[in-house]
Amino acid sequence: MSKKTLLVFAVLFGSAITLSVFAQSQSPTSSQSSSTQQIQPGYPSSSIDNQGIIGYRLGPGDILDVRVFGQPDLNSTVEIDEEGNISSLPFIEQPIAAKCRSYKEVQKSISEAYAKYLFYPRVSVRIIDSRSRPPAIVYVAVLIMSRVP
Repeated sequence: MSKKTLLVFAVLFGSAITLSVFAQSQSPTSSQSSSTQQIQPGYPSSSIDNQGIIGYRLGPGDILDVRVFGQPDLNSTVEIDEEGNISSLPFIEQPIAAKCRSYKEVQKSISEAYAKYLFYPRVSVRIIDSRSRPPAIVYVAVLIMSRVP
């Protein structure tokens, strides 16, 4: 490859990294509560879940409010531990995996765990605070150059 082509690749890669860092700095900080995030105008409602969070994946440190309908003794506020599990739910002995899962997937797992004790348990999971670090996003552009005779 020529020096000119390498220079073009270096400029494109550098601008992609700069845009990625800028996009990360514009995202909401982890100290903001995710329950206070509002549905943004212009987003189609099908891409936003019930809490107004677009594709958020749970991680260590996130705090969840777990409610079991008709069973106030089972309601609790839990924190996802360092391994990415929920291990502090009443009567549930096995930890429930939450890392890299949506709150709806975790809600289904908790319902299945309580199904051993309750007949068709109705479980609600709400994200109270999102403390896990958002994943880094890297945008890369590729320029293909060909010689034209």
